[in-house]
Amino acid sequence: MLEPATHGIGTLAREGATALIARQLGTVNSRRVSLAVGLWGEPGIGKTHAALTILERLSCHHLSLHATTANARIASALPRAKTLPTWANAQLDRLVRNESLETQTLAQTLAATLAASAPFVLHLEDVHEADAERLELIESLARALTRTRGVGLLATSRALLPQPFLNHRLEPLSRTEMVMLIEGELKGNAPRDGLDWVFERTRGNPLFALEFARYLRRQGFLWSDGERWGWRAPPSGFVPVTIEASISQAREGGHHLYTV
Repeated sequence: MLEPATHGIGTLAREGATALIARQLGTVNSRRVSLAVGLWGEPGIGKTHAALTILERLSCHHLSLHATTANARIASALPRAKTLPTWANAQLDRLVRNESLETQTLAQTLAATLAASAPFVLHLEDVHEADAERLELIESLARALTRTRGVGLLATSRALLPQPFLNHRLEPLSRTEMVMLIEGELKGNAPRDGLDWVFERTRGNPLFALEFARYLRRQGFLWSDGERWGWRAPPSGFVPVTIEASISQAREGGHHLYTV
């Protein structure tokens, strides 16, 4: 069983987390170091958006793939530099032909391919959806990359990533950030009581906050007369169906969620 990394775990404000991770991954530009970084948090917290923000801040080439992407597609998507070792090129050809490779050989092949294109950052999304075999590969790849230079691995997940990942938790939105999010959605100032109601039930989860705001609007609890927004509190136990589904899915997967 893979054990979560217990070092490098930070609980950071949203902007602080993305800025720090961008600086960490930016060190690969020196071609002196390689590192693996994990960005984790509960469902709907905005990991994908944060990862894209991080990648946009990088000055090197990068690639985003889902953590469950088939090996053949990974091999096809990765760049093949002119300096790529002959053995690694041959292994990539095998992968494209849907041939199987032993996990360590596959990890070393991917690491060599990425190192040949350094500086380079690979982003793997939704690692929590990967099966045990793929999780072993991701851990092996992270370890193999630490023996190269100029490569970064960014992985997003609902849980801590195993060593040697440097883990950072993506914090929920502050009330101020949630207000900006909802008022941006409404394109106007929202009633304070309505904002308090949403924040109390979503605890800064951006996906849940937006779903609540949209559902409240559709159900007539939040409305506009063309000049300003009005508000009336819904009955107790009011939860959008989309949020109920997200909570159920997360609980089935053993993940912690705020009570709404």
